[in-house]
Amino acid sequence: MPQLFRKMILHIFFTSQYRWRKCFVLSQLIVVLHRCLGGVSSNLCEYFSTWNWDAGLCSLLPAKGVLWSPMIQSIEPEFKCPVTAGFKVVRNGTLDFAIVDQIGARSGVDKYVWQVEAQAFDELRELSVCFNFTVDVRRVRLKT
Repeated sequence: MPQLFRKMILHIFFTSQYRWRKCFVLSQLIVVLHRCLGGVSSNLCEYFSTWNWDAGLCSLLPAKGVLWSPMIQSIEPEFKCPVTAGFKVVRNGTLDFAIVDQIGARSGVDKYVWQVEAQAFDELRELSVCFNFTVDVRRVRLKT
């Protein structure tokens, strides 16, 4: 792949403010992905995958150097466990797909519009927060 196209950015559209219930430990995170060709519509979208994490989330989510690092770092107030109750705001949330490119896991992610539904559960397995957003991946030229 030419050096000029190594970076991939995302435009993420979702409500920038969401309310968390207080929790000491995040016990589970479920992310459901649908991929859509040409736009978001029931006849253009198909189920793609469900990702489920149930261990070490308080360390995993704020970790540096992973796909979601830029989005988690943009949360105000700062994301950390225990999670305080109240509103969290994501400003200019992005995902770093250069990491996906580095491990050779290219899957044509930029050919689709992605519908994402996420749910996070507390230590009692009760819902702490849920949100939906749409991801539209765009490759951009960078000067090297």
